[in-house]
Amino acid sequence: LSPIAKENLSNWMAFHLTNTDYQWPEAFWNIWTPYVIKGMAMNEDSKSKRNSRGEFVTKAIASMSSFVSSPKTIVMDCLPSQSPLVRYVVPDVELLQSAFVSTLQSVQDEISDRVWKSHDDPEDIRDYIIGDEVSESVQGNIDIDIEGTSSADDMEKLWWRTGLILRSILKVVSLGYDKLRRIVDGAIAQSSSSIDLDDSMMDDHDDDDGKVDVVTDLADYVRRYKVAILAALAKDIQVHEENLDLRGESKKSENDMVLMGEVYVLRLCEKFTAFSSSVFFSCVEVLLRQKIVSAMGVLHWILGSENRGSTSEELCVTHGWWDFASLAVRLSVDNILSDSESLTGADGSEIGMIIDNVGDDEDDSNVGTPSARRMKKVTDFVSPLLLFASKRIHSMMINNGDPKRPLSHLEVDLREGLKYLVRSVSSHVASSLKNDDAVKATAELGGSSLEVENWVAKCRFDES
Repeated sequence: LSPIAKENLSNWMAFHLTNTDYQWPEAFWNIWTPYVIKGMAMNEDSKSKRNSRGEFVTKAIASMSSFVSSPKTIVMDCLPSQSPLVRYVVPDVELLQSAFVSTLQSVQDEISDRVWKSHDDPEDIRDYIIGDEVSESVQGNIDIDIEGTSSADDMEKLWWRTGLILRSILKVVSLGYDKLRRIVDGAIAQSSSSIDLDDSMMDDHDDDDGKVDVVTDLADYVRRYKVAILAALAKDIQVHEENLDLRGESKKSENDMVLMGEVYVLRLCEKFTAFSSSVFFSCVEVLLRQKIVSAMGVLHWILGSENRGSTSEELCVTHGWWDFASLAVRLSVDNILSDSESLTGADGSEIGMIIDNVGDDEDDSNVGTPSARRMKKVTDFVSPLLLFASKRIHSMMINNGDPKRPLSHLEVDLREGLKYLVRSVSSHVASSLKNDDAVKATAELGGSSLEVENWVAKCRFDES
């Protein structure tokens, strides 16, 4: 099965088990367990070796967990008692902070309190983070000469303001994770104990916050404090460039620095939300909708930049990367079309149906029509994104050893994921343009559907 088909089959399996009260023989779970253990290196002495069966099972468990209000249901009613698979109901995440970040804990605690307890105005949080008071208190912990290194601490030093506000907002996610882990641990203890523990005793104080929606809170607070996040990113870039100027060193382009900042934001969010695919995906979506990160930033986060490594082994490509890439491009296309070009002419009158074409050259005959300009605006945006993804994946594939050997799981993910990305983006572009008011109002004789289909076919996205 292709990675996309395997993912769809996992989701179907999750729906099936959920709708049949988890009626699945214990023997089948036991047959699959070794593949999960081997694929995810759940034993300390084992070396991880990706396999389709293990990933199918873990994806199905993750999907089932997203369908229920409490992970206790999956532990108690679905999986065999004391099965190693319960570790993937709520996977472990590594939230240990670097040495430098630990020195900022007091400042971060203050910002978290102002965000979640005092609910300070976003402008006040912005002014505090980029102000001199915080800069002076943190400066003593920063080694200014960070250029040319690649350690985690150095990245945290470069983007420390951005990290402060993001970690403060993501606090709700870490609290949600801690709660889920307590519920799972309690369910495991109950299933392995001969004593039938009362639910209220097992969950303890967790029920007090039972109605808290992590995804909703995260989206609301990212939206509310967007101004502070963007200001922190801009200030971090400004200070970094000023330090380079003082040393007389060359600077990266503004676009490269912005992409670096977006990648940092996405990696930090991935670190906090990776325990839940739904929270992870929703976090990336809200960052895109609020235009904190761009589609190209998402592709750089997933696939790396040109100088990050040429082989797939040197990269940590997010599994299911095609879903994030497709989401990024599709939302960006929607943003472009929502910034409506006016449906009025230069004189303020409404644009009617164009009857006559101007120009005899076939390639340029429609360049001047409003619908053609609208379509060109979208395709000119999409083409560089697909071209970047194609070049990066091609570079990783051709530099990854003997072309005659069987493809690794990661290489299959890259190749099949690219096919899915091109298909989904082409379909979305065509659908969005066909339903766009400007295109429908100004399309040539034959209607918007025919004009859009001809245009998308001429763009040849599949040859990127």
